[in-house]
Amino acid sequence: MIPFYDSTPPSSPRSIERQHPCVVVVGPDHVGKSSLLRGLAARGRRVVSCDDDLLEPGYEMLASLRAGWSRAMAAGHAYSRDFLLSGLQLPLVYLRDEMLKRRTRERVVVDSYWYKVLAKCRLYGIDAPRITNAWREFPAPDRVVVLRAPDDVLWERAGRGRHLNPFEYYGEAPTRDGYLAFQRDLVREMLDDAREVPAVAIDAGADLDQVLAAAERAIARDDDEEADDGDDGAPGGGSAKARRAVHRHAAHHVDHAPVERGLAGSSTVEPKKKVSG
Repeated sequence: MIPFYDSTPPSSPRSIERQHPCVVVVGPDHVGKSSLLRGLAARGRRVVSCDDDLLEPGYEMLASLRAGWSRAMAAGHAYSRDFLLSGLQLPLVYLRDEMLKRRTRERVVVDSYWYKVLAKCRLYGIDAPRITNAWREFPAPDRVVVLRAPDDVLWERAGRGRHLNPFEYYGEAPTRDGYLAFQRDLVREMLDDAREVPAVAIDAGADLDQVLAAAERAIARDDDEEADDGDDGAPGGGSAKARRAVHRHAAHHVDHAPVERGLAGSSTVEPKKKVSG
């Protein structure tokens, strides 16, 4: 018999009330998210990620899957849309399962969740709603932390194109314009999917210690509200009124945060771009 457990999200409102908040961290490729998540984990935060060094024991096959996809892309293999999406779904289910399991005991920080993968699928025209609609039904987080950085910083961290894979830029070969244009669209698509979730923007172009401090504040920012306002039964803890106030403030912060000029660091969320399939 194969051991398994049921990861279906709880349907009882009372069981949902007891869950700790979940914070999802998103941002452009090579913005420094992995370094931030490793730093948060070293500080004792519960981080759920598919990065090799952050995987939970028993899920090492995800590292092999990632390596296999990298080799396949480098070799130029072509696959059906369904095969691609099926391969992308396994890591997303892992993130969901670990988030649901861990948040019953402590606050959880999740790496990108389904937002980045689905955004990239749309931008590359490989979205198939009969498959990806299941991702949209995953339990929503309580907050999204958006990492931003100036264009020059992003391009340097991407090794001026040397560190890019084909899912991180537009065009046949990596160029500065193709990379930055893709990242602009990627951030916009992720924020559109997370539009119902309170969001906070962080300048990830700063020193790592400064970014970690800002992330810690964003992750823990509702602690006082939960203690002061009590729980009215809304998911995520704290009063619904308090969270609506956080949502209004956070949305303003994402739209108007003072970030150095640059397309991935732009503080304005533009209308969605129509992507041909």
